[in-house]
Amino acid sequence: RIFKFRIKAFEQHLIKNLFRYGNMYFVYKICTAAMSFAFVKKLSLMGENYLTANAILGNVALVTEAFTSASNNTTNMLCSYWIGKNDNTGLRSFLSRMMKTSGLIHVFLTAMCLLGAEIIVKAFHVESELTFGLAVTAISLYSLCMPFNAINGIYRAYDLCSDRRISAYILTILNFFIMPVTSMLLITALGKPQHIWAAYVVGQGLVTLAVTGKMLSNWRALKN
Repeated sequence: RIFKFRIKAFEQHLIKNLFRYGNMYFVYKICTAAMSFAFVKKLSLMGENYLTANAILGNVALVTEAFTSASNNTTNMLCSYWIGKNDNTGLRSFLSRMMKTSGLIHVFLTAMCLLGAEIIVKAFHVESELTFGLAVTAISLYSLCMPFNAINGIYRAYDLCSDRRISAYILTILNFFIMPVTSMLLITALGKPQHIWAAYVVGQGLVTLAVTGKMLSNWRALKN
């Protein structure tokens, strides 16, 4: 009976923590799914060439986002360590190094995608010249948001570790849904169809500006 009671208490505690910390990831997935649906629906109205180009972009994004995910998860884990030790100096130093390291990695990835976009698309044996051109444009534009994503993701991980979940929610919804979809709709309404991928870069850039401002205020708080 004691063993069963302890198991039950452990499960209740685990479920509580899953709801407390797992709901952040749930919101992230809902936002990205909604944004993906909006993009694909818009592209399907434009024709198969756009859908194929977007599929190629999706494969490239799966590889590059692995680096973003790695830096975010590392930040999440090590921020918890420094926060647990109540060492603001160590936390500030770690965040500074993490920003620089991840930033450099993602700048390198951006350069690789910009310079090698045509080589990457050729690997998919695309026959249509229109699809080839669209895929190259999509990869080139998407690569520009990689450094923004890196900074944004690290700061969101820090917010989550600091148990500032409301702030983390706001950043997630802005980052993965409101800004990209809103800018997408505005740009595609006013410009050419291929500008749909530029919208994501605009959304990431604007959110990163907001994140940077908030980060500076928290940096001062850490110093104090």
